[in-house]
Amino acid sequence: MKILNKRFMLIMGILLLGFGLTGISAQKKDKSSKSKEPPSETKPAPRKPRYVQPQPQPDEYEDDYDDAEYERFKKFYEERDTAKKVAGLIDYIQNGKSLTLKTYAIGAFSQIYQDNLKAGNPGVIVEVAEKFLKIPRNTLQTLDKEAEKVNKEREKQAEKIKEGEKPAQLAISGDRTFSMLVAAAADASYKLNDKLKTVEWGEKYFAETHKPETAYILATTYRELKNEPKFLEWSKKSLELSRDNPNIVTDLSVDLFRYFAEKKENPEAIKYADRFIKSLPHTKKPAALTDEKWEIYKNANLADAYFLKAEEVFAQKKYKEAITSYEHVLKYDKTRDSALLRIGFCYWHLQNGEKAMEFFACGEKMKGPTESTCRSELVKIYKSLHNGTTVGIEKVYNRAHCK
Repeated sequence: MKILNKRFMLIMGILLLGFGLTGISAQKKDKSSKSKEPPSETKPAPRKPRYVQPQPQPDEYEDDYDDAEYERFKKFYEERDTAKKVAGLIDYIQNGKSLTLKTYAIGAFSQIYQDNLKAGNPGVIVEVAEKFLKIPRNTLQTLDKEAEKVNKEREKQAEKIKEGEKPAQLAISGDRTFSMLVAAAADASYKLNDKLKTVEWGEKYFAETHKPETAYILATTYRELKNEPKFLEWSKKSLELSRDNPNIVTDLSVDLFRYFAEKKENPEAIKYADRFIKSLPHTKKPAALTDEKWEIYKNANLADAYFLKAEEVFAQKKYKEAITSYEHVLKYDKTRDSALLRIGFCYWHLQNGEKAMEFFACGEKMKGPTESTCRSELVKIYKSLHNGTTVGIEKVYNRAHCK
């Protein structure tokens, strides 16, 4: 069976959204996560810091850091070298004494990400994310719980001090920042065309979100890496999650019916060929393709899908059904001489020698790969019907209505 290698990426627009990153959109909002500026008195956290702008805390709240602790934090918080700054922030998150300053350190990573995203530095984003993500997640979750506890205590204090006044809150953003930077690492790796890191971080991001677009990116990336087991795993996951996205269904169904056809696993191949045929009418033309290339994509894959189906029923000796499928092949690829050859055989098995000869004649006229086979089969049938002679065989060619 001849299977053409015709495929295009159908959903380029979806790829950059697969990791949920448009600016900082991966970071969910909640009331307690608003960035808050450190106090602006003599020994607060940084004055007018670049990365976080919390509200001043009321006098009733005692700082949980002294001058020495503040100076230690300020040194790397205001560091201009990104690598040194990141190293200092991470060290403080893990080893610092002040919960307040730790929350500011965590919050700084959102702005570091945004700055490098805006500057077009995906390589820096990956480096920063990989360093931050070495912090044990349970460490960040513990900090979130401690910050939440402090916030509740402040709310109780505020009720006693000034009725109705909302107290300043510590940001509860450790676990959320972890999730954001997993997405950032995956997204930046994809932009860098680093396929190994794309699948490494993409799988971690999918574990948190189960986004169908992410599964699709993983499937197509594993396809490019020629990792067949992973390609099959993620293609099937993507199809299961993307039933309402015909562009994904169409693209992956083409890949899967070709993959299983090459492996001679026809039942699986036909399953995905059918899925492709049903999905294609609902698939939008990708903006990256011209109308001409889109038609080539559709017709070539439809011809191959129907040829696959026709070969299966031909092998089952369902000749009438096979003729219908082979005719579909010719509808989308008028040059497919192998389909004419097969239709000729179908009519011969159905004991219609005249029809069989006409299709063999058309196949021969195409002068394709099956030319000699079509000629020999035509001669064989003609002789069997005309006492072993080929006299008058030209009449068969004359009456054959080849499209």
